[in-house]
Amino acid sequence: MDCEIGETLFGWKITSPEGEFQSFALTTEEKTHCISLLSKYFSLPASSKSTPADLLKWKCESTLSPISQQSFDKIIATCVALLNSVGPVDVLLGQDAEEVFLSIGKARIFISGKGWIETPLEINTAEFLFHVVNKLAKQCGRRITRENPILNAFLPNGNRIHAVCPPLAPNLQVSIRKFRQMPFSLTELADSNILTSKAAEFLREAVSTSSIIVAGNTGSGKTTTLNALLSLLPKNDRFVFVEDVTELTLPSHEHKARLLAENVSLSSLIYESLRMRPDRLVVSEVRNEPEVKAFANALLSGGGKTCYSTFHAQTATECLRRLELLGFRKTDLDSIGLIVVQKRFDDKNGKETRKVTEIARVKNGEPVVLFRYNEKKDCLMPSLKTRNVYLPRFP
Repeated sequence: MDCEIGETLFGWKITSPEGEFQSFALTTEEKTHCISLLSKYFSLPASSKSTPADLLKWKCESTLSPISQQSFDKIIATCVALLNSVGPVDVLLGQDAEEVFLSIGKARIFISGKGWIETPLEINTAEFLFHVVNKLAKQCGRRITRENPILNAFLPNGNRIHAVCPPLAPNLQVSIRKFRQMPFSLTELADSNILTSKAAEFLREAVSTSSIIVAGNTGSGKTTTLNALLSLLPKNDRFVFVEDVTELTLPSHEHKARLLAENVSLSSLIYESLRMRPDRLVVSEVRNEPEVKAFANALLSGGGKTCYSTFHAQTATECLRRLELLGFRKTDLDSIGLIVVQKRFDDKNGKETRKVTEIARVKNGEPVVLFRYNEKKDCLMPSLKTRNVYLPRFP
């Protein structure tokens, strides 16, 4: 049993004891004590395991060699952390990072403006990694196994966990993406230089009357920008969200319904949503022909005031051409009020950045760019006098 506990709970080490990782930097002797202590804990009847604090009693009654108070405290803290949660991985989840990546080897975190950073946590066994993933996924009733090798779920705290294991990958690959409880506002995005205050003001006026697609590359912040736009809509409107996994948050709006495409296609849910009398239909992302056709039908049906979604494209022109290839008729493209393009790229100093690079309306199936990013000025510049731009209005 000691061997099994060692592989499952202690298949990791701290290579550089710094910050919060110090409490998990165990010596070989301390690790042996932890394994022995947990072995005793798991061998006791369930009725004896009232709280992890009981470990203190069992440790005191053990026949292990005398240890210092500092080691004693570290052993107890580590055991309790592994019983209550996921031990040193909790340190990563508590840091100010957008994403945590776990696999065999060094764990890494992604911090905006700094990119991927190697952490002191090194994972050595697949058993520990599977234990971490399934302990987290248990909170939402999910599990990953070789028979069910893909996990994509949202945890109760709002974080999204995605994992793939053999036979689809050489070893278990885990990404945990962290989301804010409250969405960013357009003002905050402007303060972060993602767009200008003038562009933010334009979008603030347009969002309630225009159907909008937020396009961009992977990790560019499409969902963040869409959330910021949705938060400006009237609180008494009825929202229907159609998603693969829960990404869009609108905590200040109570009149909303959410459809998740777990055992049915996203496209079929888009059609179903039109029977739910939405004022605002929000589709997390359209990616293939059935989804694009269903979203086009929603735009043209007039069942709601406006529709919103995200899409993978790097310019407004590319967005429209890709939509056409996926079944959106060119004659119907004008039903899209605005296209907001956001990109993730390295600036001239090699620093990763996110910017809104275009805001365009659609006229005769072609984009009319209203704002375009100027690389030299590092600014989203107006291309037209936006006050003269016609945007579709709804009663």
